[in-house]
Amino acid sequence: MAPSILGLRKIAPLRTMACQVRDNKIPGLVAEVGVYKGGVLLDLAEIFKDHQVLGYDTFRGMPQEHWISDEYVQPGQFNETSLAEVQQLVMHHPNIRLIAGIFPDTGIEGKYAFVHLDVDFYRSTFLALEWLVPRMQPGGKIVLDDWGWMHCPGVMRAVVELKLRARETTKFQAVVEF
Repeated sequence: MAPSILGLRKIAPLRTMACQVRDNKIPGLVAEVGVYKGGVLLDLAEIFKDHQVLGYDTFRGMPQEHWISDEYVQPGQFNETSLAEVQQLVMHHPNIRLIAGIFPDTGIEGKYAFVHLDVDFYRSTFLALEWLVPRMQPGGKIVLDDWGWMHCPGVMRAVVELKLRARETTKFQAVVEF
């Protein structure tokens, strides 16, 4: 397992859901939106060896453009990484493609089988879900990090406003299934 700040409590169910999508042979792209240092992305590439795995991130920290003044996480936070560092980590995985910029502006068209969404901000979550939902394959899954966490209430708010049904998988994590 690659290093990650998520911890085993969240990684284990995320891996289980990813393996379910893989084992059910759901076609399509796999993505992580909010790569940070790349640990989860590396795990996804190992699980989905026959899928293209896209890693979306600003690689400069949380975007000012999506920040709302009442959010706990601050613009620029999680900036202690870089595109070059993550490229170094994933260089032996030809199925990984890193895309720098603000999602969904950087989104690659196609159908998605599995997405790990870890963007903390309400606006980032809302825009990502709004863009991803019509591009999800039947049987696909979006795993949401920071679900129900008091410091990221925008994650749950975005799901509710988009009228999506999410089920909690573990503390501070949920899944939307298609």
